Amino acid sequence: MRVADHTLVLPRVAVRNPGAGGQRFSLATNTAEDVAADAARQRLRDASAPAAALELPRLNILIQHYGWEEYIPQSQAFCSQLRRQWSRALCNNASPALIQALSNNEFSLLAWPLAPEVRASVWGANCLPAGQALPDLPVDGQAIILCRLSSSSKENPLFHAVVRIDESLAATWVVWPEAKTGETAAAKAQREGQAMIALVQLGLGPEEDFARLHQRMCQLQRPAAKGSSDRPDCP
Repeated sequence: MRVADHTLVLPRVAVRNPGAGGQRFSLATNTAEDVAADAARQRLRDASAPAAALELPRLNILIQHYGWEEYIPQSQAFCSQLRRQWSRALCNNASPALIQALSNNEFSLLAWPLAPEVRASVWGANCLPAGQALPDLPVDGQAIILCRLSSSSKENPLFHAVVRIDESLAATWVVWPEAKTGETAAAKAQREGQAMIALVQLGLGPEEDFARLHQRMCQLQRPAAKGSSDRPDCP
């Protein structure tokens, strides 16, 4: 798949598409929903060939222990089919650091700067009012809090965060403060943003560098994971 001229390699199960939890890119209009979903799945299968890589303005990704999901039978057979070491490690839980560093929810990779006509579909109409300019994202990989979700409460606030991966690619996702660990929403955005940059640069690009990716993810684990017994893969 390609987003903003970046070739990305990741398992189909990580892509949040019409066949896996909600529509993320449009395939056709005036078409039955099930037909569109089947077409989306076929396009994802076809995209495994480099020459047929999908060109997308936005790609929603969910990183999780794929082989442990109830809807995926025979997880060990599934894990062996994954091409990248990081995805195989996630599948059999050999590298919990990747899960503990990244967001629990899905995140989006998108072309930056984002076109005005699609901003509402990404962040909601109330986040950036019509005519308001996009903020300047730091080029050093520092994440920013864009706005609070209008659907969240003051007691349990949720925020849209954005981080710039390079000149033409950014990631956006939702963060919130963690009462149990004391991690603020801003601190979480910085930590998870750095983890997303590492995943894209060291795990999803044309060449994988799992050793460096794993080392970086160990450094970026969420506070609750540090010193716990479920991180045997980190020094």
